[in-house]
Amino acid sequence: MSSSSPTLYVVFDYVCPYAYIGKRRADILAREHGVEVQYLPWEIYPGTVPEGRASGGDYPEKASEWVASLAEEVDLSLSGPDRSVNSNLALKGSLYASDQGESSFEAYHEAAFEALWTRGENLGDRDVLSSVVEEAGLELERFFASINHHSYQFRLDVIKRRVEQDLGVQRVPTFVFGDQRVVGNDSFEGSLRRPFEAFLERRKALGEDWASTLATDVGLAGVA
Repeated sequence: MSSSSPTLYVVFDYVCPYAYIGKRRADILAREHGVEVQYLPWEIYPGTVPEGRASGGDYPEKASEWVASLAEEVDLSLSGPDRSVNSNLALKGSLYASDQGESSFEAYHEAAFEALWTRGENLGDRDVLSSVVEEAGLELERFFASINHHSYQFRLDVIKRRVEQDLGVQRVPTFVFGDQRVVGNDSFEGSLRRPFEAFLERRKALGEDWASTLATDVGLAGVA
């Protein structure tokens, strides 16, 4: 991390509606403050069967008012799937997309969230994921050949170990900046924007004497 460009780490899983809202929040902070955002995929329901299980369509109604209010803060309207979703392939795909460059990752990341939380599609379905891949401009055969290699699961496992053991992350999305951890299931202004701006001010005031617990003790830079 350079002194001029701090990094905002965002731990996410596509199956979490708060994580889609969190992506929008990260976009806003990056635009407002010129910070780098690094996404760390963390599979929160690894036991979900690949085809998912029908939920009867009741998930979007649970706590729907609160989720809708947070989505409205960032101009989103969510419509979730009617089943549980296995996100393993999609998360490994996010690492592959990141390997192809920032623009490829951004296109894939947005398309994956939209498929699940705008169109209510099962992102664990290979055909749905194929559409996401093509929408992001990635080559389909190479994508699946790559993410099926054991190295991508290994990378997911390394990130999982780091965020759980070193950062104490328990929920997604979690925003990590300096030595602070913010879970993204509360109001944007009070829970994230103001603390993040205060962090940037402290960092600026300290100048070259500033040191990040994240950078020196956890070493997440380059993990994903």
